[in-house]
Amino acid sequence: MLFIFRGLGDVAAALDRLASIKEPISAAAYEMELNVNGQGMAVLKYLATRRPEYRDWALNDESDFDSYHATYVRLVPEGKQRSLGRKLGEMHGEFRRVGLMLMSNADQQEEFYRTIAVLTEEIDYIIDARLQPMLFAQRHARPDGFGAAVTTADLEAETAEVAQWVANYHRLPSARARDAIIAKLRGIERTLTNLLGFSLPREEAQQARHLSVLAGRLSAAIRQVLALEDATQAARQQLIDQRAAMDSLLDDQIQVAALRGLAEPRREAEATVEKVRQAALYLMPAYVLAGGITGLALVFLIRSALAKLNRGAKAVAAGDLSQRIEPATNDEFGDLALEYNRMVEQLQATTVSRDRLEAAERKLRGTVEDLRREIVVRQQAEQEREALQAELRLSETMSAMGALVAGVAHEVRNPLFGISSTLDAMSARLGTAGYERYLAVLRSEVGRLQKLMSELLSYGKPASREMTMLPLRAAVHGAVEACGVLARETHIAIENRVQDETRLVKQDCDRMSQAFQNLIDNSLKHAPAGTAVVIDARETEPGWISCSVIDRGPGFDSADLPRVFDPFFTRRSGGTGLGLALVQRIVHEHGGRVEAANGADGGAVLTVRLPLARLSTPNAEAS
Repeated sequence: MLFIFRGLGDVAAALDRLASIKEPISAAAYEMELNVNGQGMAVLKYLATRRPEYRDWALNDESDFDSYHATYVRLVPEGKQRSLGRKLGEMHGEFRRVGLMLMSNADQQEEFYRTIAVLTEEIDYIIDARLQPMLFAQRHARPDGFGAAVTTADLEAETAEVAQWVANYHRLPSARARDAIIAKLRGIERTLTNLLGFSLPREEAQQARHLSVLAGRLSAAIRQVLALEDATQAARQQLIDQRAAMDSLLDDQIQVAALRGLAEPRREAEATVEKVRQAALYLMPAYVLAGGITGLALVFLIRSALAKLNRGAKAVAAGDLSQRIEPATNDEFGDLALEYNRMVEQLQATTVSRDRLEAAERKLRGTVEDLRREIVVRQQAEQEREALQAELRLSETMSAMGALVAGVAHEVRNPLFGISSTLDAMSARLGTAGYERYLAVLRSEVGRLQKLMSELLSYGKPASREMTMLPLRAAVHGAVEACGVLARETHIAIENRVQDETRLVKQDCDRMSQAFQNLIDNSLKHAPAGTAVVIDARETEPGWISCSVIDRGPGFDSADLPRVFDPFFTRRSGGTGLGLALVQRIVHEHGGRVEAANGADGGAVLTVRLPLARLSTPNAEAS
């Protein structure tokens, strides 16, 4: 009995060592990995959102890691495991430093972005409200006044551009945005140098110097933002690499050693139990001889208790952590059952921690995928915004040019009328005195100028507001009739395939007919005699109709295709270069687009694409 009691004490000691030392070591190893992953994820989320709860999350996980790391280092024995624990602590210290630096850099960047916005508004205010009014007021009195005023306008535009690029860089840092910002800063420095080089009165010169100081502060703040972004990119990668290194150290060495530590006390307990069982078998004859029935009863009780413990140990070894042993008595067997139950509960808690770790890893991977999708969406939004800005700039340019040429044409038509009247008077007075040849040349040139002025006035005519729902064939039919005389003179047929087109387009029929007349006229002047100019319409995409004017002429030179719709660009002798430019203006007024290309079999293809009108249903109109 003494031998068996001593063996059971050894089993209890092994189980106590498992519950008090080995299991906390394993739990601390898994918790440290969980906290490292959580801390890294919180830092990355703070960089993406700047929300304070993620900073608190990172600090809480950092504190939890320190607590579990202290427990691990305290419990593991001297040697390799403690050396690994110290190494992990050093790696986490660097990991913590990089994380704090990343969050601090993010806060500093936000502060610099606010400073940049304030400086940009202050520069804009000084130029608009103080400097430019004084310079424009003295632009006639002082030689440098007008040049200085233009230079301040350039400085205002360049400051707005660099602010726009900084905003783009804030949303999506890229090498292109960085290069543009540096280039714009250099442009601001050159413009300031030009402004300070003018001979200005004392007050204007003082405002110019103040602008130079503000621009210097703006340049310094922007360069700080760029430097912080460079440091953040490098530190973010360092943070990811350090987290991966700590994860590898925990998975491949620390947790493996902890699992081995869990197995050793179990094996010792099983070996001791087996030893006790063997001893009991050897002592059974002596018990029978010495104690008889009492001995047999005692052996039965002991074997029953040991069998329960053995079944429980095997169940745990097989992975069944729900196995429990009900203590039958309030003695050492009962204590052993309680220790066994406590050990299994702690092992089950460790397994739950591992499940939490795996769940955290899955959540981290999901967060990374969300960030990638957000970057793609922002890139697409940026590309759409740039396309809209380009279209807006083109519309503004065309409008400005239209107003300019209309004004010039209006001013030139009056002198032309006077010249024409003078020629009529000279012809009436001189009669046939030998000047007919010169008068004919003058009339021809005056006629060319009058035609040019008419085209300029048409180009500068404001957009029509009288839009009606009509089939496209109405405008095409009017253009074909207007070009019939020229077609007969050039012996070129006009093949109109838009006769039965019934789809409606919201249009100013006269303006649209003028556009098709210019296209047909251009084809008739380039097509060889005996050929035909074809006009065809079709719905190439839902909601849009395309109408093409096709000829058999020489087509466009590939180098000229990007410029065919530019005002005053022409390769035809005697042409004004306004016909196709006017077509583009009219088509843009109708919300469409016009394209030039060469046909597969030769000749030019000019295509007008217009949106089809959307008709309201009776129910919609009633509502």
